[in-house]
Amino acid sequence: MLKRLFILSIVFIVSHVLSAQVVVEERLDSADILIGEQVRLHTKVVAPRGAQVVYPPLGEQSQLVQGVEIVEVGKVDTAISPDGARSTFTRSYVLTSFDSALYSIPPFEVKVGGKAYASPHYLGLKVSTVPVDTVHVENFAGPHGVVPAIFQWSPRLFLCGVLLFALTVLLVGLLVRLTDRRPIVKRVVLPPRMLPHQLAISSIEEIKKRTPEDERGSKDYFVQLTDVLRQYIHDRFGIEAREKTSSEIIEALTGLGDATALSELRDVLETADLVKFAKYEASMQERDRSVWQAMSYVNETKQEPAEKPKPIVQEITLDAKRQNRRRRLQEALAALTFVAIVVLAAYLGEEIYNNFL
Repeated sequence: MLKRLFILSIVFIVSHVLSAQVVVEERLDSADILIGEQVRLHTKVVAPRGAQVVYPPLGEQSQLVQGVEIVEVGKVDTAISPDGARSTFTRSYVLTSFDSALYSIPPFEVKVGGKAYASPHYLGLKVSTVPVDTVHVENFAGPHGVVPAIFQWSPRLFLCGVLLFALTVLLVGLLVRLTDRRPIVKRVVLPPRMLPHQLAISSIEEIKKRTPEDERGSKDYFVQLTDVLRQYIHDRFGIEAREKTSSEIIEALTGLGDATALSELRDVLETADLVKFAKYEASMQERDRSVWQAMSYVNETKQEPAEKPKPIVQEITLDAKRQNRRRRLQEALAALTFVAIVVLAAYLGEEIYNNFL
């Protein structure tokens, strides 16, 4: 008998201690709402760590009490106390009501370790109706007018708009060109004419690059070199050097340039005369010296213009066959451009129309 009393006492003490450790609380965000508004019911359960907590089977669209409906059931969040002895469980419920009344929310009840525990107090929830002035009916505001939609250009629509504009400009240009019956003219841009000293230096450089195997002897080499110099003198000074002898060229140039440069030209022409008329075979050193003297003479007597030569623009009228072909191509391009404009315009119109619906 004493043993049984001892066991019952131990069980009573343990259950009393566990009961003291379990806390159940509940609270509302607001105690007064209008019909159709929502309020959140917060629940909190503090229990020994490891204890099994079972919540009541409350689901969405179920009645918490008659007239109060559960709209949403939140998840259970668990937190451990700093000493690790207790666990805190929190859960919220979204409530609403469509009947005006004063509701009494019963204590929230859970089971911990198979035993039921409940919050200590009832909660009051007042649901009020929306005040309506039934006497002055004319004070009711009518429905709002149509609110214009805010149109926003997306990158895709913007690119389509830019393409539509570019195609329209192209089509206008093609139509203007097709209505113009004047002959089609092709413009050709030619590089500016080389100056006398530029042409001479370029030709001398080409002669300088040739090897003895490329020449048929010293005579051919000096003939080419003196021809370049004669052409340069003709273009630079206006002297018909191509029809004059070497001495006549020197005489005509006396007083027109630097004496040193004229002396170098005389040496080149005299060496060339020996090779051409006396069958003198010049050495490689004499060839190189003559090329250097010819280059030096051109550089000493060259004349740079005040303005650089500009490219030459020439207009060439196409023949009838090419003109007809060009016009047919323009007509085909205009037709394709028109079709593309119609398709793009229809697409943009539909997108804008749908945006304002």
